[in-house]
Amino acid sequence: MGPGSFLYKLAVYLHVTSAILGFGSVFFMGLYGKAASEKKGKEGHAISEAANKVGEGVATPFIYAVLVTGILMVLFSKGSLKWSALWIWLAIALFVIALGISHGLHRPNLKAMLALSGELAEMGPPPGAGGGAGDGNDAGPPAGGPPPQAIELEARGKKAAIYGSILNLLVLVTLVLMVWKPGAGS
Repeated sequence: MGPGSFLYKLAVYLHVTSAILGFGSVFFMGLYGKAASEKKGKEGHAISEAANKVGEGVATPFIYAVLVTGILMVLFSKGSLKWSALWIWLAIALFVIALGISHGLHRPNLKAMLALSGELAEMGPPPGAGGGAGDGNDAGPPAGGPPPQAIELEARGKKAAIYGSILNLLVLVTLVLMVWKPGAGS
């Protein structure tokens, strides 16, 4: 094996492809969140559902494949990539930290946001906001302000922006490690 072998080149190809498809799919998810908040109601909820399906169903397996194929690259490199290299350990550590943030904070928050968005979509527009049946029986919130779901959704949206930004930053720092390879020697 080694850097010139088919298995190593295949691992590199799969590693880069998985990174593009996985991280690329979720890197701009904040834009979908912004679009969903601007549309509100059933349209906004549909945007949120679509983004969730891409994140959970499409991106996640590719993101996990990045770690697996990275490990395979080291194994197939026949010593040209060393486990002791600083950049490899830092990249793995950042990946694990990102998984912790994603699974422990971000994804549960996004699932709660999707549920809240669904509740709001079912409530319909507030009275007088248009889009109702026009018969005065809109099932919107009372006229005393936004429903509690809207307030919680806004607060969770701010958390999602923070978590997403941190995760994007970790991806960019890891990419710097992979390109410049600090601690790799000459």
